[in-house]
Amino acid sequence: MPAFFNGIFGHKPSRGIVSNFGQYPIPVGEQDTYLGIGPLCRFATDLAPTLRIISGKNAELLKLDEKVDIKKLKYYYMEDDGGSRMVSPVQKDIKESLRRVVAYLDKAHGIKAQKV
Repeated sequence: MPAFFNGIFGHKPSRGIVSNFGQYPIPVGEQDTYLGIGPLCRFATDLAPTLRIISGKNAELLKLDEKVDIKKLKYYYMEDDGGSRMVSPVQKDIKESLRRVVAYLDKAHGIKAQKV
């Protein structure tokens, strides 16, 4: 979410790919399983090389140089959280942008995203 609110790109890798060592405050016990570090970049093209650097020897586990067939992925989306009082509602233009992405995936690639 930090990237979303600041107009930059971010990626949260799977747990354990990037070490939490040196993070402050120090994550203790169960906190260490929930906290994760990933790259925040001005350009999306910088995410993979930055992740390769910060993941150290775990970079080889990521297969960052392999092409991904987007038709083999599963897509799920939510337009909102169902109306929690503790969270601001999702703005109409954000929902419409999401719907346009879902429609594009279907029309251009035959990908059926599942609403949850």
